[in-house]
Amino acid sequence: MGPLLVYSAFGIICLGALARPAIGAIGYIGFVAFTPQWLWRFQLDSTFPFQKWIAACLLVGWLISFFRTKNLGRNTLIPLASLVTVLILGHLSAATSYAPEKTEFFLRQFNKIVLITCVVSLVISTKKSLYAALVVMAAGVTFNAFEINADYYRQGFSTVNQDGWSQMNANGYALLMQTATLISFALAQQSRSNLRTSFWLLCALINAHAIMIVESRGAMLGLLFAGFLHLIFMRRTSKNLTLTFCIIVGGLLIAGPPVIKEFASIFAEKLDSSGESRYYIWDAGLRITMDYPLLGVGPWAGEVLVPAYYEGSTKAGQQIIALHNLELEVSTGMGIPAMLAYLLFYFWPWNQARKLLWKQRTDLASEESAVVSGIFLAIPAYWVASQFNSGALVEIPYLMVAILIAKLVQEEHAGAFRKPEKARRETQEEHITGYEQPALSIDA
Repeated sequence: MGPLLVYSAFGIICLGALARPAIGAIGYIGFVAFTPQWLWRFQLDSTFPFQKWIAACLLVGWLISFFRTKNLGRNTLIPLASLVTVLILGHLSAATSYAPEKTEFFLRQFNKIVLITCVVSLVISTKKSLYAALVVMAAGVTFNAFEINADYYRQGFSTVNQDGWSQMNANGYALLMQTATLISFALAQQSRSNLRTSFWLLCALINAHAIMIVESRGAMLGLLFAGFLHLIFMRRTSKNLTLTFCIIVGGLLIAGPPVIKEFASIFAEKLDSSGESRYYIWDAGLRITMDYPLLGVGPWAGEVLVPAYYEGSTKAGQQIIALHNLELEVSTGMGIPAMLAYLLFYFWPWNQARKLLWKQRTDLASEESAVVSGIFLAIPAYWVASQFNSGALVEIPYLMVAILIAKLVQEEHAGAFRKPEKARRETQEEHITGYEQPALSIDA
């Protein structure tokens, strides 16, 4: 049934994208999150470019609609311009790359990521499409997390640490499961029915347990940091307090002694070889960044120079040493200006979401508000975990920010970011003039 389901969904999404680009955007997110080429790799043609064809139909559909969008505003232009700036700096840096083949591969993938991120931010605009995009993202990653759990219980052990999952290493895929944990928990908080609340809470626990199976210490630390943020910003309702208690107790119950021992090793006085080597790698990355501050040594080429700067003994003799740090991967490859622009892409929307959550923390919740609350927690958690594993070519984080950008622009049009004095003044002007000023909307 897997191939039948995949090819049917693929055809419906491609046709739907031509009529409504939002369908193509949601479908693209679904294929990235579910990765059916991996889940049914023995039944599907794993080389067939599902995402490429969906992206093509999405772009054609957007062209047919004359690039219509309502998602133009400060909260769109600033982060997307920052991401495009990173891409431009990456191409400039490629001219003097120390590893041209690695740089060429990186930019080929990054070109697509930047294009799709911009398009998704612009075409998803309604409340239903935003909620659907978030649900599809969480469901897709959760399904993979369920398969990791099932594989573990079938065999009695997990080979994901050794073999990876969905063409990523274990720590890389743990970043996605961490994101799905937090988004699922936000969906549980905002769901209006007990059945959906229970379902999304179970999804959060499935993802959290899969992170424990692959023993990703960075993802565990990211979840802990997100937990502190949640306690600060959550609405103090009986439902939210109950769900918070349930997720804490559930997390403690599914964390066995090996998981607790693995997590505690982060704070041990004597680190294991993996933990100790990170300090030497980060030191090498920082010194490479300082030596090539403007454009770096070429996108994805920093790891080629790390051995020349590495002062430890655990990785002596290796020709390539991965940086295992997202900021250093960007700064060594494309320079400090690119790294600052990259941070702005993530944390401008995050800061706007923070303002919105703090302002609306006493309002009644709606299912759509899970977009803001879930991604607000997921972005800093992702960056905490990314201090231990870099993934600049992992698409889900970019698509997650794209969904948040679209939601923030929607809130901006609704006047959610206006100061109280300005809002009162504009309301009085509308009352005097007898008409309401239209929200910013540009149809090109």
